[in-house]
Amino acid sequence: MRTRKSIRKKNIDYSAKGWYFVTICTKDRECFFGNIQNDELSPKSIGEKAIQFWMEIPEHFPMVELAEFIVMPNHIHGIIGITVEISHGVADNNNKFSKSIPGSLSVIIGQFKSSLTRWCKKNEFHKFAWQSRFHDHIIRNDESFQRISEYIINNPAKWDDDKFYIR
Repeated sequence: MRTRKSIRKKNIDYSAKGWYFVTICTKDRECFFGNIQNDELSPKSIGEKAIQFWMEIPEHFPMVELAEFIVMPNHIHGIIGITVEISHGVADNNNKFSKSIPGSLSVIIGQFKSSLTRWCKKNEFHKFAWQSRFHDHIIRNDESFQRISEYIINNPAKWDDDKFYIR
């Protein structure tokens, strides 16, 4: 059995208190969530559910605070804050932090993705799928937080130039 290489930074505890910028894409960048019209997302039903489920994350993870986020036609950008220390940063034998620590960034994103996928399957959207991984960036200071927040807010207005834009 082949083991997939982790794209998370080595020796980083993703359950640690802090702010994380996350990008989650649909499989093959298919535009399931809606269309950009007049610099705003005009959501399809899947896009509306994605917004709802994202906003409900703190109900399932009380130690999480949400900042800016945007649902785009084929991806989601969001800032997630873990507001309390969940683990003590214990590494496994390979000096890697466990992805399965309850409340870790991977668990939070995994639950969000699986909740929307389950809803899609129950509602006859059988073609819906996520890209298997997500991208994260650890936000280390207020300047970075502000720059990323502005990027998220302005993302719909720059859709035609977005690297995820499908022509």
